[in-house]
Amino acid sequence: MSAQRLRLGFAFVVLAAVVMLLAGVANAWASVPDGTLDGTVMGNSAPLANINVDVFDNSGYWVGQAFTNASGYWSINLTPGTYKVFYFAAEYNDAHPTASYVSRYYGDGMDFDAATPVVVDSEVTTTVDTVLEPASYISGSVSFGGAPVQGLTVNVYLDGELMAGRDTDSDGNYIIPGLAPGDYVVEFDSYWYNDENGTNLVTEYYENVHVWDDATLVTVSLGVNATGIDAGMEVSGSISGTVTGGGEPLPDVWVNLYDSDGYWVTNALSSAEGTYTLDGFSPGDYRVGFDPNGYNFDHDTMFIEQYWDNAPTLDDATPISVSVGVDVPGIDADLVSAGSVSGTVTGGGNPLANVWVSARQGYWVIANAQTDAGGNYTITWLPPGDYEIEFDPGQYNYSHDTSYLLEYYDNAHYGEARTTVGVDADTTTPDINANLETAGTISGTVTGDGGPVDHLEVQASLVDGSWSNGAYTNPDGSYTITGLPAGDYIVSFDPWLVNPSGPPSFLYQYYEGVDQYEDATPVAVDYGADTPGINAELVVAGSISGIVTGDGGPLAEIDVSAYSESGGYGYASTDADGHYQITGLGAGDYVVEFRAGWYNYANETAFLEEYYSNARLEEDATLVSVTLAGDTGNIDADLEIGATLGGTVTGDGGAILNGVNVTVFDSAGNYVSDDWMEAGSWAVRGVYPGDYVVQFSAWDYNAYNDTSYIAEYWDDKSTFDTATRVTGTYGGQIMDIDAQLVQGGGSIAGTAYGPDGTTPLAGILVYAYDQTPTGETVTLGSDYTDADGTYSVTGLGTGSHYVVFYDESERYKDVVYDGVPEGYGEISPALAMGTPVNVVTGQTTGGIDAVMPAPATLAASVQDAEGNGIEDIAVTLWYNGGAAGWVPVHRHLTERDGSALFDGAYCGLFPGEYRVQFADDHGDLGEAWYLDSASAEEAQTFTVAGGENYTLDPQVLPVVTPPEDVTFTPIEGATRIGTAVAASQKAFPDGASTVIVATGYNWPDALGGSALAGVLDAPLLLTATDALPAAVATEIDRLGATRAIILGKAAAVDAEVEDALKELLGDANVERIGGADRYETSRLIAARCVDEQDGSYDGTAFLATGSNFPDQIAAAPLAAGKGWPIYLTNPLHPGEPNLIAAMQADGVTDVLVLGSTNAVSAPAMQAVTTSVPCTGTRLGGADRYETAKIIATYGVTEAGMSWDGLAITTGTLFPDGLVGGVLQGKTGSVLMLTKPDVLYSGIAMVLTDNKDSIHEVRFFGSTSAVSSTVRAQVAQILQ
Repeated sequence: MSAQRLRLGFAFVVLAAVVMLLAGVANAWASVPDGTLDGTVMGNSAPLANINVDVFDNSGYWVGQAFTNASGYWSINLTPGTYKVFYFAAEYNDAHPTASYVSRYYGDGMDFDAATPVVVDSEVTTTVDTVLEPASYISGSVSFGGAPVQGLTVNVYLDGELMAGRDTDSDGNYIIPGLAPGDYVVEFDSYWYNDENGTNLVTEYYENVHVWDDATLVTVSLGVNATGIDAGMEVSGSISGTVTGGGEPLPDVWVNLYDSDGYWVTNALSSAEGTYTLDGFSPGDYRVGFDPNGYNFDHDTMFIEQYWDNAPTLDDATPISVSVGVDVPGIDADLVSAGSVSGTVTGGGNPLANVWVSARQGYWVIANAQTDAGGNYTITWLPPGDYEIEFDPGQYNYSHDTSYLLEYYDNAHYGEARTTVGVDADTTTPDINANLETAGTISGTVTGDGGPVDHLEVQASLVDGSWSNGAYTNPDGSYTITGLPAGDYIVSFDPWLVNPSGPPSFLYQYYEGVDQYEDATPVAVDYGADTPGINAELVVAGSISGIVTGDGGPLAEIDVSAYSESGGYGYASTDADGHYQITGLGAGDYVVEFRAGWYNYANETAFLEEYYSNARLEEDATLVSVTLAGDTGNIDADLEIGATLGGTVTGDGGAILNGVNVTVFDSAGNYVSDDWMEAGSWAVRGVYPGDYVVQFSAWDYNAYNDTSYIAEYWDDKSTFDTATRVTGTYGGQIMDIDAQLVQGGGSIAGTAYGPDGTTPLAGILVYAYDQTPTGETVTLGSDYTDADGTYSVTGLGTGSHYVVFYDESERYKDVVYDGVPEGYGEISPALAMGTPVNVVTGQTTGGIDAVMPAPATLAASVQDAEGNGIEDIAVTLWYNGGAAGWVPVHRHLTERDGSALFDGAYCGLFPGEYRVQFADDHGDLGEAWYLDSASAEEAQTFTVAGGENYTLDPQVLPVVTPPEDVTFTPIEGATRIGTAVAASQKAFPDGASTVIVATGYNWPDALGGSALAGVLDAPLLLTATDALPAAVATEIDRLGATRAIILGKAAAVDAEVEDALKELLGDANVERIGGADRYETSRLIAARCVDEQDGSYDGTAFLATGSNFPDQIAAAPLAAGKGWPIYLTNPLHPGEPNLIAAMQADGVTDVLVLGSTNAVSAPAMQAVTTSVPCTGTRLGGADRYETAKIIATYGVTEAGMSWDGLAITTGTLFPDGLVGGVLQGKTGSVLMLTKPDVLYSGIAMVLTDNKDSIHEVRFFGSTSAVSSTVRAQVAQILQ
C-alpha cells in the first residue's frame, strides 16, 4: 500500500471542521442559541487548558468550538438538537510533548459513528465532563552524512491513517506527541525539504526502507513511548540525459517522470545545452516523457512530445530502473518536428469555407483545421504516421442551408473504405482534396387511428448499418429525413414520443407495414434527390391497466411491467391513486409483474413483488391477453406485506461497521437480496415467508479501512451449511440479526503475472470467495496487486476458498486460480471453477499466482453460395474444458455483412483449443461447424494463443431439405393451455372418457399426474387457477369425456374451475385429488395410480425432488406409459416418515431416483431404499439435459420404449413439457430436453445413432421454446 492511498485521520479534524463550517454553519447560526453545552476536561487528575472542543451535529457538520480555560472548563451555546463532541488536544500536546493526551470523541469513541450523542434542550445546560487518557510519543533524530537535518517532515500512520506529523528542529530531533497505543508506520518525507533546500534526499520509512509495505512498525503503549526512531537519509537515485531536436540541443523542454502505474512523480527543465537531471524520488521503475510545448511556443517550432525510448505514448515507453544514490545516464531524446496535411474542399465544384478538416487515428482526432474562403486548409502539428482525413461540412450547412455530406478521403462515406494519408516529419502532404456530395432525402406521411400522427420519430438506416439519420413528423403527419448518402435504407416508425401521457398509442413498425426488421422493404436513395411517398399507416396498440393496492390503500410508484414470449414489452408506474396503464403492446399473452422495490426503499415498507394473479413465481403467473386497439383492464394487484430482516454489524469494542455488506440467501443457497450497513443498521425488506441464511462480509470495509474482519454467517457460523436459519413471516420484522465480526483469520498471497509469466502486473483486483450450494458467489476479501505484482487477501476464515484475478483495465483475460478463464465458468457452469485454496487462521497460504493472458481476437464470417454475407447467423465458440468436455463460451450474431468479431477483454478468446459452430436462428439454413463440417466431432479444432488475431475463412451454410421419410410434428398452442389442448388432440383423436385437469401455472401436480393419466388413458389438460378456459371446455366436449379428476388443492385449481367442470359433466363426475402441499398431493396421486391398476402394478416408482421440474418432465413418458408413479421428496426433510409409509403401502419394490445428488441427495435415496425397503437405481447426469438423456435411454433399453416419435422440448421452462408425457407414453416414445437456441449435443448423438429407426420427431412448444435453429439442426442430422 502506498501513502497516496491513505486516508487522513484525527490530525485533519481542524481542517475538516473549516470545510464543514462553510457547508453548514450558516444555518446553525441563523437563530439565537437557546441551550448550553459545557463541561470540564481533566487529565491525570488535573484540569487541562487549551484543549480544543469541537461540536458537530448528528450529520457530521461542524457547528462550533470552544477552548478549555485554566480550570479545564468550556462552554458553548447551541440550538436544541443532538450533537457529538470531539476533544482535540493538539495545541496542548505541542506545549507539553512529553506529557500529552489522546484526542477523542465524547463517550470513548475513536471515530464519529462510535461517539456518544449528546442532547441539548432549550434553556437547559447539558454538562459533559471527560477525562483524556495520557498519550505516548515517538521521537528520534534525522541526519544526513552524519549531520543533523533541520526542517524534514516526519509523519506517523496508524492502520493506514495519517495521525500526526512534525518537522525536525535545528538539531535534527523530532517528537510526535498525542499518540494512542498502537503499531505505527513512521515516514521521513523529504519532498518539501528538497523543494526548499535544493537537495535530492529520498523519502524513507523506518527502518531504512523505501517501500511502505517493508516498513518496521513502531509500537507505543499506554505510558510507554518509542524513542530512538532515527533515520539516516540517503541521496536519491537520478536519471539524466540530453534533449535534442534534429540533432541540436533543445532548452526549456519539460522532462516528466512517471511511476510504474503512470502517475506523475516530478519533472525538470532542460538547460541551454539540452541537459537535464531528475532526482529526489524513491528507487523503482519509472518512465520518462519529453514535453516541448514551451519551447515550441517561444521558438515557433513544432516538435512532437515523445517518451523514452522513442515511444509515441506513455504506455509504449521503456521502463527505467533506478536505485538509491545511483544515476542512470543517457536517457536522451531527439525530438522530431510535426508534419502537415493541406488541400482544398469544394462542393459542386465551388470552394466551401468553414468546413472542419480533421486528421484521425481510430477514434481520436489528432489535429484539425478549418477551410478559408477559398476552401483551402492546412492541418499542422501532426506526428509522423498514417491518418484518416475527415471533412465535416456541418457548420457550412448550418450557415448556408445546404446539405453537403460528411466524408473521408478519398471520397468515402460512412462504412466505405477510407484511404489513409501518410505524414512525414517536417513535411507537408499536399493535395488532399475533397469535392463533397449533396445528401439525398426520404419523405412521406404517417397516419394512424384515422388521422395524421404528429411528433413521431422516423429513422432511416443504411442496410449495412454504416449510417443513419432521422426526423420527426409535423402536425400534418409529413416528414423529411435529410443528410443521407446514396444507398439502400431501412425506414422505421417509432411512436414512443407521440403521446407520452396516455393512449391511444401505436405499434412500432418498419416500411412497409411490417414489425420485423428482416421483413422491411429497403428504400433507395440517390445523391441530391428525394425519395418520396415512404408512408406509414400505424396500428393502434393494445394496453393493460389496473390498480395496485396494499395494506388497505393505493400504492404509488409501483413498477408494473408486461412481457410476452414473442418479445413484446411495456412498463408503467402507478400514480397516486395506484392506477397504471401499460401502452404500446402488440396482440398476445403477457406476464404482468408488480415490483415494489423503490417504494419499499423510499417508505421503509416490505411489500412483496408478485405476478398476476397473486403468483410468487413467473411460471405461476396468469397470462393476460391483449388485443390491438383495446385495453385489458382490471389487472389489479393487492400486494402483501412480506418479512423484513435487519440488524447491525459491529467490530472491535462494539464499534459500528458501516460499509459491511449483508447478503440474504434462501435456504437452498439462491441469492435473494442484500444491503450495506449504513447509519448503524441494515435491512432487507419484502422477502417471502421462508427460511433464510444471512451472510456478513467486510471485504469492501477491510479494503478501505485496512482491517481484517472475517466474514461469517448468522449466528456466528463459518459456513453456509452450519448457518442458523432465519424464518421470515408475512408482515414479520426480525431486526435483531446482528453480528460482531472479529479480526484476524488467515490470508492468501501470491503474484499476478502478464502473458509471459514473468512480468508482474500492478493494479490487478484479486478476490477470495466461496460458493453457496447453488453456485452463488460469496465474496470474502480482496486486494489490488502492488507494483511488483504481489497481493495479500487477509481476514479469511479457516477453510477452502476460491481465488479470482480481475483486470479492470481490460488488457488481460480474467482468470480463476488454477482453473478456467473467469467468465467461461459463468457461461458454462460445467467448467471447473479452479482449485480451492486452503486457509488456516494465523497463517498465510502463499504462491497463489496467476498468469493473465492477453485476449485473442477472432473474426468469423458467413456467406451464401453466391458469396454474399448473411445476417443474424449464430456463431458459437466452443472451448475445450478438459474434463468438462467441449463447452460453449461465446455467441455472437453476424452483422449485416455476415461478420462476427470476438474481441476485447470479455469477448476475446482465452488461450486454448476451440471449435466454431454456425447456425441459422430463423431456420432457413442449417448448421455447420468450421470448416464445412456437419458435426462437432468432425469440426476443425484450432489452438489460440493469447494476444493474437485470427481470421477464419468464410463459412457457407447448407440449405436444409427435410428428409422425406421423417415427419416433424409441432405440438403447440398460442399459450401453455393451448399446447395442452394440441397434445390432447394428437394423443386422443377419437376421444376419451376421462380427463385429468391441473393448473398450467405450476408443475408438481401436472407432472405427478402423468402416471395416473396413462393408467386411465386420459389426456392431461391445463387450466387457469381461477377460471376454466373456453378452449379446455371445448376440448372436453370434443373428447366426449364424462369424468374429470382435478389435481391439487384449491390454491392451485380453485372452486370456480371445479364448478365449471361440474356444470359440464355433473357434480358426481368431478373429483379432486389434493393434499396439504405438493408432497402429499404426489403421494395421493401415486396411491390412486396404483389402485387403478387393479393388482397389475409391477412395483416400480420414481423418486424426484419437489424443488424443480426438469427430471420429472423427462420421466413423464415412462410414468404414463408404464404406470409408474412419481413420488416427490422434500430436500429439507429426506426420508420423511409419510413418504416411506406411502411407498410401503403402495407396494413399491424398485425405485428409480431422478437426477444427481444435487437433486435427490444420497441420504434421501438411502433412507428410501433402506426403510421401504426397495432396490434403488439413480438416473442422473451432470445437468438436466444429460439426466433427460439417461432417463430416455433407460426407457428404450430397459422399458420397451422407442426412439421413434422422440419428443424434444425446452429444459429451461416447464409449461410446454408438462403435457408431453401423456402423448409420449401413449405412443411408447421418449422425451429429451434442450436449450431453446442450441441443440443439446446428447440429442444430436441419439439422432445420429438411431436415424434409421426414427420416422417422426415431435417439438413441444413454440419456436420460443424450441427455436427454428434447433429444429433445423434436427432435420439436418436426420437428412
